[in-house]
Amino acid sequence: NFQSDLMQAVRGIRAARPHLANADGGAVVLISSTTALSPTNGPGQTAYATVKSALAPSITSVLAGCWVMA
Repeated sequence: NFQSDLMQAVRGIRAARPHLANADGGAVVLISSTTALSPTNGPGQTAYATVKSALAPSITSVLAGCWVMA
């Protein structure tokens, strides 16, 4: 579902944060899908497209802002 799929990315980023900080930098890359742009590709695609839409670029920007402020 939307929350568990989206939160998997958030939890992964949170887990990577201390390692990236200790390494003096790094990058987090979130992979989305063209389905985010066209959610009517088939049955069941709307929920998948919604999660992919949330990952790029909105959640990336939000998490990057939180990372800098923390």
